[in-house]
Amino acid sequence: MDELLPYVRELEQQILTQRLSWTRWTKWCDVSLNSGAALELRQAAGLRAQKRQGAFFTGASLAERAVSALGMSVQDSCRYFDPTCGAGDLLLAIARKMNIGATVAETLSQWGNRLVGCDISPVFVRAARARLALLAMRRVGCRESLTSRELAEAFPSITTADIRNCTDLYSQSDRIVMNPPYTLVNVSDKYVWSTGLTNAAACFAADAIVHCKAGARIVAILPDVLRSGTRYERWRTMVEKFASIDHVESCGLFDKNADVDVFLLGLNVEAGINDGSAQWRQDVDVGDRVSDRFDVSVGAVVPHRDREEGPDVSYVDVRGLHPWSTKLRVSETRRFKGRLFEPPFVAIRRTSSPRDGRRAVATTVLGQEDVAVENHIIVCTPRDRSVESCQKFVARLMSQKTDEWLNERIRCRHLTLGAVGRLPWWSGE
Repeated sequence: MDELLPYVRELEQQILTQRLSWTRWTKWCDVSLNSGAALELRQAAGLRAQKRQGAFFTGASLAERAVSALGMSVQDSCRYFDPTCGAGDLLLAIARKMNIGATVAETLSQWGNRLVGCDISPVFVRAARARLALLAMRRVGCRESLTSRELAEAFPSITTADIRNCTDLYSQSDRIVMNPPYTLVNVSDKYVWSTGLTNAAACFAADAIVHCKAGARIVAILPDVLRSGTRYERWRTMVEKFASIDHVESCGLFDKNADVDVFLLGLNVEAGINDGSAQWRQDVDVGDRVSDRFDVSVGAVVPHRDREEGPDVSYVDVRGLHPWSTKLRVSETRRFKGRLFEPPFVAIRRTSSPRDGRRAVATTVLGQEDVAVENHIIVCTPRDRSVESCQKFVARLMSQKTDEWLNERIRCRHLTLGAVGRLPWWSGE
């Protein structure tokens, strides 16, 4: 994104000329090495452009957590690779843990042999290299300016490239750390675990796993839907086929502007060594679950797609459901010839975020006539056909234990049939 170019030029100019006083330089330096690049990109490009291109830089705290999961040591000689390096935040977190040389030049030489990265944006690559050079100066404690040639030759293995076209880079490194784009893309036939629109992060992670060398370690910051979404079950199976998973950590919101929950995935790549014990989600043995007592389905009416044809039937949508109430009779109607649901049942709104006060907001629906239900509603029909079972279920949905369980299992902005069905039937509610 060229909008960041003025900021990158300022970084390079400060490295080459050192025009600020020591006090002002250290303050400016510390901001530049932490949130400076992300703030500049937000102001220059705008949030809409960032979302369209999936250009969000990793915050310092999250980068530190990712690098800690790598298990790196200052004494190792590993090569570290970030295939979507952006402005270099993950590489900076790694460099902070590396030894330094006696001089800035010596430090740049040592780090340059071990830090590898690429990005499709040449401006981002320039930012990453400049910020790493700035970190070397800051850690050595030397403000002596670099020459243009020294800056140009620093970090030769951090280059402009599209990792999707040069996957051989994976096999040249020992440790891979990544925060890939989360945009939706149409996948090619090579990704046999998915079809149609798929989160790009799943594709980037799959390429890393398949193309890196045996024994490599990967730590990835990924959208939580890959960990918890039913759609990505086959992706998780693929991961388990090629790697042993030893770190699955929910991290919450990526940042307040990206509005997506993420998790850390740490794994060691070697085919056939996974022992099947990977804990992607909380699924402890707690006895009965909702699916043992209720049939769990999704409403069949897609309002803007389904034509109003067929018999006139009772109809309920999200707007007609008052939270935590009992709808004694459905008065709304529409023409529909698809699947209907027989009351009593519990209607749960599918749209749900970990930031909501309650994850599973429900309404008990009663009445004598079968009901057409909007597809943004999960319908839970008691197998014993009793209103009492519906009331007991709603009481459990209001429990804090339910909120905590759902937040651990699925941190997407919607509930799935699998998550609701696997919900424990808490005792004593």
